[in-house]
Amino acid sequence: MQNMQWLTLELIKKQSRIENDYENDLLTLYGEAAEETILDYVDLTYEEIVENNGGKFPRRLVLASLMLTDCSYKHRTFATPSHLENQGAFDRLIKPFMTLAFNKKKSV
Repeated sequence: MQNMQWLTLELIKKQSRIENDYENDLLTLYGEAAEETILDYVDLTYEEIVENNGGKFPRRLVLASLMLTDCSYKHRTFATPSHLENQGAFDRLIKPFMTLAFNKKKSV
C-alpha cells in the first residue's frame, strides 16, 4: 500500500463516525483510492496542487476525498455518480482544480 498524502486515518474515521480499529486497513485502502481518484479528476500531481495553492493542500479537495472515502465505505460495492451527487457538492469542490489543469495543458 502507498501512504496517503493528505488524508489521515483519523480524519477518515471522524468523517465516517467509526470508533473502532477493526477496519483500519480497509479504510486506508479507501483513502488511498480516493486520493488517486481526486488526482485523476483534476489531472494534477499532489505537488502541483500544493504549489498552485500557496504551499497548502486545499481543504475543498480534502473534503471531496473524505466524501469519496465515506461513499466507498458505506456502499462497499460499485458506486454510481448519483451516490456522490446525493452527498452534496462533490463536483463543485473539485471543478476549480479541473479548470486549473485544463489551463495548464493549454499553455504548454
